[in-house]
Amino acid sequence: ALLALWVGEEAGAEGLLVGLILAFIPVPFYVLLVLWIDRFEPEPAWMLVIAFIWGAVISTAFAAIVNSTGGLMVSMLAGMEVGDFFTSVISAPIVEETIKGLAVLIFFLWRKDEFDNIIDGIIYAALIGLGFDMTENVLYYGRALAADSSAKPGAETTPAVGAKPAEPAQMAPTLANVAYGTHERQVLDFWKAESSRPTPV
Repeated sequence: ALLALWVGEEAGAEGLLVGLILAFIPVPFYVLLVLWIDRFEPEPAWMLVIAFIWGAVISTAFAAIVNSTGGLMVSMLAGMEVGDFFTSVISAPIVEETIKGLAVLIFFLWRKDEFDNIIDGIIYAALIGLGFDMTENVLYYGRALAADSSAKPGAETTPAVGAKPAEPAQMAPTLANVAYGTHERQVLDFWKAESSRPTPV
């Protein structure tokens, strides 16, 4: 449900569906590869399933909440650019890898009898990471589809019956994107009036 709300809000229902399909396609291949590595002393199937679910659901939900909250707080204090930097460079790596690693630690402390060697830890870590990446890819594919749809010419040129007529096209500005601050959105456009005497811009 959280994934549907998260992706659906950014990419819509179509983006969510396409993202799910594309993100799931490579999963069976990697699962089979993990199971092949684990073929000599197989781990309990239910623990492998829990590892995948932890990565796909618990880790992504926790990381999304913490990263978004932290980024918002930093943005309010230091600006959007600093907030984005904090989220992507500081918060995301620490939070995401910590919550994924926590699952392996819990498995080890909870079921030590199932850990025969380092390979077992690699197996669980691989499935946790695979689940996390699958969910993340749903979001990335959904965003890409939404961006592609909005960029296509004529994507919004068919008005509904009774819709308000489109506004006349504006003239190109004489000066565009003139910066008045350090943030990328702090820009202005200027139109020079056609006149042979001093005239306001």
